[in-house]
Amino acid sequence: MSPELHARVLEILREVLELLRQPECDVSWSHYDSAAEAVADWEAHLQRIERNDFSQQRALERLFGPNGALQEIAESNGWSKRFLMLAHHFDCCIAGDEEE
Repeated sequence: MSPELHARVLEILREVLELLRQPECDVSWSHYDSAAEAVADWEAHLQRIERNDFSQQRALERLFGPNGALQEIAESNGWSKRFLMLAHHFDCCIAGDEEE
């Protein structure tokens, strides 16, 4: 992955964390038991990617995927359009597409 795409993936994950940290974040339709658990999971993904460790890439792809945990959370919290944009950008980065 190019340094530019790596940086973009980090931006995307940081934006997801910002959304998950919103007060009253509802995660009830996802597999997470609490917003704190979701934040901890996404922080762990961010830390791995910061180290250029993509060993959990498939897990991230599932989280961003259709009907994945992140989409369920987005729907419950009113940011589904934002989710679609973030998921699209994430998919483009993983595919190596510099032209998002």
